[in-house]
Amino acid sequence: MNSEKFIQKIKSGSDEDLEKIRLKLEEMPKNEKGSRFLKAMIDNLNSFSKIDREENKIVFIQGLKALVGDWGREYFPVFSEFIINQIEDDSEKVRREVIELADLLTDQIAREELSEREKEVLAEFIDGVIILMENYYYQTQNENEDVSISKYESLEALMEKIIKEDRATVPQWLDCTWKREICSNSDCPICSKIIEIEKITGSSAKSQFLIEVMDDGDELKKDCPAPEEFPFYLKVENWMNDLSVIAEESKRNGEFWIFTEAAADLFWYLSVLNVKIYRQLCNRFLADKGVDRSFDYRYNRKVIIKSIKKIKKAMQVLNDSGPERGFKKSIRKLERLEERIYNI
Repeated sequence: MNSEKFIQKIKSGSDEDLEKIRLKLEEMPKNEKGSRFLKAMIDNLNSFSKIDREENKIVFIQGLKALVGDWGREYFPVFSEFIINQIEDDSEKVRREVIELADLLTDQIAREELSEREKEVLAEFIDGVIILMENYYYQTQNENEDVSISKYESLEALMEKIIKEDRATVPQWLDCTWKREICSNSDCPICSKIIEIEKITGSSAKSQFLIEVMDDGDELKKDCPAPEEFPFYLKVENWMNDLSVIAEESKRNGEFWIFTEAAADLFWYLSVLNVKIYRQLCNRFLADKGVDRSFDYRYNRKVIIKSIKKIKKAMQVLNDSGPERGFKKSIRKLERLEERIYNI
């Protein structure tokens, strides 16, 4: 059977056909025949979304997994584009196969010495995968224990390889500038300052101090437009204002939820998100003018991802714990903004 007919069987074959194909994939030759099969697979990538059955999609991806070890680096742009396009498939099992393909791809790439351009491309690719993993895996892992979730060891190892120089310059205390739960070590320059402030003024000064630390980019502000000059910032601010209205009404009514841990998380990370979105818009503005903001951009994106995750979790807890207060609507609005926020 030639490669084209073989792939047509993958795309539309019966369960019996697919079982035979799986066995053949395990024996896929690493020679010219395997190369012809790879070319045929690549030629058919655009038609993947037209495959009707989940089982056929899974076997198609398994065909790519059989090839990625030998041709992953050479065809990295093709493999990575396929992964990003298909990682949001409606089927959880298909998404799992795509993530495992990404894991195999990055494992192969991580074995090689990388050029600076390759590092840049890979970092962008992994950023995209991590965001999608946050959306589709980390938040649903406990709800879908019957689905085996990849450990992502290769993704993590490759990210370590790509940004190891950055990691060497990232002080541990940097996370204490935005997290609600900080390390509280006396040798941490942020936490030691907070301890000192609290001794003098009480705990109420802590949040104001951290907001000032997060927003310390005087030079950044000087070279960038004001927040209100970014149209997208105003869209996010409008969404945040809706939550402020909910909070103010609840305070007037003396509702208890406003004093819960979930509420504290919600409003803390809303403040973080507000500061970090403006900072990210400035990073993008400066990068477009040729200023290297790559480290701050990557770290800031990490903070944004984690803050949104905290905000969504807090709103869901508050929504489930009592009468409807408008959090469902706020969650939906955030989800409409989410992809744009990540891709500032």
